[in-house]
Amino acid sequence: INDNQSNNVQEGIFSLNPSENKNLSTTEINLGNTDEVIVLLLFYNENKQLIGKDRVVLNAQKKKIT
Repeated sequence: INDNQSNNVQEGIFSLNPSENKNLSTTEINLGNTDEVIVLLLFYNENKQLIGKDRVVLNAQKKKIT
């Protein structure tokens, strides 16, 4: 396991209409064949309370259980 880690904090308040998309951030990652990247997106309201989250694993290798 590699300890490479990057944190990106961006702040701003906006509203979206239903089915509207907004690009929040763009990041480039050098990803090798065996590398795995976990992307965690957290949503907070105006009072800094967590109201939503999502987690995606990129290039996940299926682990074989023996």
